[in-house]
Amino acid sequence: MMLNAPTVTAVLALASGASAQQANFSEGFDGAFENIWNTFPFASFNVDDAPFVFLDGFPSGTFEAVGNDNVFRMTNAVFDLSYFGMSPEYVLNDPIGRIIEMRINTLGGPLGNSTGPVTLRVLSPSGNSVTIGLFDGTGGTGPLIRTGSTITGDLSTVPIGWAPNTWYRLQLDNTKAALRAKLLNDQGTPIYSRTFPFNLADLQVGGLELRLAVLQDGFVTSTPVLADMAIDWLEVRQGCPADLVAPFGIVDLADIDAFIAAFLAGSPEADLALPVGVLDQGDVDAFITSFFAGCP
Repeated sequence: MMLNAPTVTAVLALASGASAQQANFSEGFDGAFENIWNTFPFASFNVDDAPFVFLDGFPSGTFEAVGNDNVFRMTNAVFDLSYFGMSPEYVLNDPIGRIIEMRINTLGGPLGNSTGPVTLRVLSPSGNSVTIGLFDGTGGTGPLIRTGSTITGDLSTVPIGWAPNTWYRLQLDNTKAALRAKLLNDQGTPIYSRTFPFNLADLQVGGLELRLAVLQDGFVTSTPVLADMAIDWLEVRQGCPADLVAPFGIVDLADIDAFIAAFLAGSPEADLALPVGVLDQGDVDAFITSFFAGCP
């Protein structure tokens, strides 16, 4: 299926350039917490933390500068199957079309000491959750990216060679039919991407209230080891499904060309509407709607 010329013309005529994206939640860690943060997990949530069984409390850390950026530096001694965790008092009830992104600096890591120096998680009251984070690696495996969910029932690791003293972004992209967990460089280019066979809305079975959490953990280490990572900011913003290629933040002819190419190739990049894994008229309509609206 192709977008015909009249449709393309109408899209280009009606769609407008985007302004900066409006954040639904924003924490800048500029010398102090800008939002209320609590120890994770929290009361009323049935948190499925297998295999992690020991909660050490709120992460210890300091507000300091890394270069020109103010950060919250989390530095904690963790051990086998234990974690530190914190969660903002922010509730995400409508995850459709949202992007959750956290900018981090790896400081002196990876240390190769079997820690998860930083993990971003979204979870629901029923215990459903999805996770993306960095892992130091052990036994010669090297630095890893770690992703998983209660729906898929896994916590998988993939070697990606993340470097010390480097800015990265952990992202959960819910702008398409299927949720994608990504590790981005600081320019926003994906280094790793995993597509889940579900959407963040599927976590809401048993309760609409989705919460965010930032964790540090230890894994397969019998003695306490150091987890050290800096967070520059964490935000939830409205995404722009039609904004497929650079320049990002604005939709134009390049995005139309990219959508057509992805649709004809059967790529998940064109899978903008349910059902997951099926490219049909619904995806074309979703693209046109998003293009008309422009980026928020």
